Amino acid sequence: MAWQHIQIPNGEFNIFCNAYISDKNAMNIICVHTPIITTLALQQAYEPFVKHGANIFAIDFSGTGKSINSERLSRKSFVKDLDAVVDYIESSYSANIHLYGPTGIGGMFAQYYATASTKLKKSCAI
Repeated sequence: MAWQHIQIPNGEFNIFCNAYISDKNAMNIICVHTPIITTLALQQAYEPFVKHGANIFAIDFSGTGKSINSERLSRKSFVKDLDAVVDYIESSYSANIHLYGPTGIGGMFAQYYATASTKLKKSCAI
């Protein structure tokens, strides 16, 4: 497989995602990073999961990086973004979803989302 850039629907806007799909039934990892640059600049932080057969979904939150739209980043918007990503993954892949916050405030965003949303069924924040 190869890295692919996909657009995940989120209402009237799309979320940019740098994705690597190993297998439809593999563990899914959502990479949540600091929103000051695009996820493409941080690929070295999450790329090692490829060796373990994981599906990787590294996103740019609404209004940041390559997810250009009129919505400003807020707690409400990043929960909405992650809800959309979880829905997308569950509809196309397995419900085995994990959060990974490798850089900056990404870990805090992942922890906040894990407690603020009821979307995650089998998950953990790494």
